[in-house]
Amino acid sequence: MARGFKYCFIICVFVCFGVRSNAQTRITQFSSDSIQFLEEMTAFMEVSRKKETKVFMKEFEPVWYGGKFSEEERKAVYNTCNFMLEKKMLPFPDFRDYLFSMMSFIKSGQSIESLRAWQKSLQQIIESKKAKRQFPAYLKFSSALFESNSIYHSSSTIWKSSNTNYRFSFEDNKPILVFSSLNLICLAKKDSSVIYNTKGVYYPLEKIWVGKGGKINWTRAGFNEAEVYAEINNYKINVKSSSYEIDSVTFYNSKYFDKPLMGKLQEKVLANVIPEKASYPRFDSYNKRLKIYDIAEGVDFDGGFSQQGGKFVAKGDEFQDTYLVFKRDNLPFMIASSKSFVIRPDRFTSKQCAVSFVLDKDSIIHPAVKLNFNVSERKLTLLRTDEGISQSPYFNSYHKLDMYFEALYWKIDEPLIELRHLEGSSDKSARFESEQYYKEYIFDRLQGIDRIHPLVGIRGCAREMGQDELYVSEVAKYMKLPLTQIRPMLMKLATLGYLYYDFDDDRIQIKEKLHHYVRSKAEQEDYDALKFSSNIDGQSNATLNLLNYDLTIRGVKNVLLSDTQKVYLFPQERTVVVKKNRDFSFTGVINAGKFEFFAKDCYFNYDEFLIDMPTIDSLRIWANTKKKDEQGNRQERRVLSVLEHLKGVLYIDEPQNKSHIEDLPTYPIFDSQKDSYVFYEKPSIQKGVYDKDKFYFHVKPFDFDSLRTFENESVQLDGTMLSAGIFPDFEEKLRIMPDYSLGFERNTPPEGYPMYEGKGQFYNKIGLSHKGLRGNGKLTYVTSTTMSDDFTFYPDSMNARAQNYVVEERPTKVEFPPVSAHDVNIHWEPFKDFMLISVVIEPIAMYDGSKLDGHVKLSPDGLTGGGLYAFEQAELEADLYVFKFSEFRSDTADFRLKSIEESALTFSTN
Repeated sequence: MARGFKYCFIICVFVCFGVRSNAQTRITQFSSDSIQFLEEMTAFMEVSRKKETKVFMKEFEPVWYGGKFSEEERKAVYNTCNFMLEKKMLPFPDFRDYLFSMMSFIKSGQSIESLRAWQKSLQQIIESKKAKRQFPAYLKFSSALFESNSIYHSSSTIWKSSNTNYRFSFEDNKPILVFSSLNLICLAKKDSSVIYNTKGVYYPLEKIWVGKGGKINWTRAGFNEAEVYAEINNYKINVKSSSYEIDSVTFYNSKYFDKPLMGKLQEKVLANVIPEKASYPRFDSYNKRLKIYDIAEGVDFDGGFSQQGGKFVAKGDEFQDTYLVFKRDNLPFMIASSKSFVIRPDRFTSKQCAVSFVLDKDSIIHPAVKLNFNVSERKLTLLRTDEGISQSPYFNSYHKLDMYFEALYWKIDEPLIELRHLEGSSDKSARFESEQYYKEYIFDRLQGIDRIHPLVGIRGCAREMGQDELYVSEVAKYMKLPLTQIRPMLMKLATLGYLYYDFDDDRIQIKEKLHHYVRSKAEQEDYDALKFSSNIDGQSNATLNLLNYDLTIRGVKNVLLSDTQKVYLFPQERTVVVKKNRDFSFTGVINAGKFEFFAKDCYFNYDEFLIDMPTIDSLRIWANTKKKDEQGNRQERRVLSVLEHLKGVLYIDEPQNKSHIEDLPTYPIFDSQKDSYVFYEKPSIQKGVYDKDKFYFHVKPFDFDSLRTFENESVQLDGTMLSAGIFPDFEEKLRIMPDYSLGFERNTPPEGYPMYEGKGQFYNKIGLSHKGLRGNGKLTYVTSTTMSDDFTFYPDSMNARAQNYVVEERPTKVEFPPVSAHDVNIHWEPFKDFMLISVVIEPIAMYDGSKLDGHVKLSPDGLTGGGLYAFEQAELEADLYVFKFSEFRSDTADFRLKSIEESALTFSTN
């Protein structure tokens, strides 16, 4: 039958016209006799398509004669066919479709009243001016209805009833189909949708269904029909589409709500839908302030509700956002707001949402990030993208930083939030800039080739309008730029943190950063250079501790605090811990002008613009040299000595002069608040003989200003010299010495200084440098006097190259002969109580002019010696001589006589 029907449409049009003429000449009216009617109808239709007629009539005949048509139903057929004949309807498809529809109607078991109504509807359509178009369509509709309960059928969409509980009727002289109860089914692309237990009226000519009541469930999205469903009231559907909307439905979702919700329903039948990917039916609540407490443990929902297939979509509207509230200690901590969140059992997501973290009375906010919350892992992920305002930094009012990093990771039951690069990203960098940060080159670069600097133009517009919220059109008009040019410019400025851009309202809100940059350029406002640049692999760029809000930033190579004052630092392990309002703690190296501190547990106070250094391991000073660089500036070099064990405060500049707009040359200033020390035990200083426990310079607390510009002569640090007992402790000032070490030169008092616990006495000049403790003057020991311009003092001894050396003769119990020497080496070991004098060039003169070419050894017990002893007429060589007031002796000597005069020699060999 279907095949024959298909063939009918292939017949050429000109045949139809020929058939019409022939049929009308032979049959002007059909007989009311059932047998004759069938013969006449067969003949009538065979004229047009003989072969198809035989096939169709063979199917129709048993139905016509099979007792299924009552006399009244047959009468209706006669009347309708004659009416169609009058209207010159065609055998194919008009008569054929009518008889087929009638046959299907009889099989459907409809009532005689319904038949009459249907017949009447046919008659009205035939009589109408649109009969040529509407009658075939109406018959096609009727055939599908009677055959398969379909009220609409196209190549892509079928609407049908679950039963035959319908009747034909009229409304406003239009045919309608009334259903008392049914399940209304939509079939499309291997998917289906059902409105259960509904009723309604179908308007076949308009293809409109008007229904009342019923229920729609979400079973094809994987939900139990008793848990998630919507009850509907009055609704209308254009059945030419596989989608529709219904207002004022009552929605039930027992997983999230104890009470039903009112809202709008959308349905659409799609191809190849599996429950996991089903996005319909959809329900949107009218109420945009619904609350679901603990939608996941510790997470509340506040906003509009949309059930989109298997997804719960938290949905706002044009005027209201929807919110996810992540709690800590049962208080709101992180609030995410968006027009839409997708809520699934295993995760919550948003393609773009604004977030705000509550930190005391402050916050960390971002206008547009991607959000993903893994419910089972309880892990929140926020991503900054490279699109639109998502490129904006996080604005942190607690630490007062603009934070540029890719991803935020937080396991919401733990107290640490990780700020880092995206997992798998090749970019390992992040940066954290002070709210007051300013660089002139950045300001200048923003202008490009524009006639008006964009920041200046926007600020000018705001001042003219008297507010910081401006429509884009207002900015464009003020700056005399087209909207096509102004919008990309504003987008760029939004990503750089100068303003917020509301795309929905085409409006901006100026941030303080924009005003700050304009005022800073005009030197009307102070600014800073504080920025933390992080680059690290294998760890987070930064971690926020929720127990104390400390922000630990890693991978920080250096931090510039003042470029003009040359104050910058190098954190140990490249880590700083930022506190409230840009204060931060660190351990590391601090460069302040010509001072270089190696300190622990330092604390930078932003408001006071100082660094508190409770533990300074050492302080190294840079000194000016006589050399100049290519620009004519004097070169500097490190002083060889360092101060150790300090405590103090570095004042970088005046607190309101962080940008150094006003030149205050006394800054930076270092206030030493504790005794410190300079030690001289380096191996490079006399091979490390000066033990730091006994030999050091004890520096008193001091203030030192102009760290950037001071001259070498300015370094004069008051303190006490402790020389391991070489000299008594004495007050002195440390200075930068010619060899670029810390030391001093001083004169002894007129009475000299006792040495080595009174073993000797030293007069004239004492000096300390990287060469050690040295002297220039006179040293007395026992009965000797040493004159030298270069004494070197050690904790246990002294060395000198003496220009003059004498031993005063003494005929007392312990006898000493007269001794005089020039240009000799002196080695004194006071605690062993001897002094060794060694010949360098000239022999030592003794007694009445005899000479000793060797050495003598002086001690409180007397004078001994060794070497070649020359008389006027003889020579004596021995390893040991014992010298007395007027004689000397030797146990073993080699004697050589130069003269036979006995009076020329008196000695004893014993």
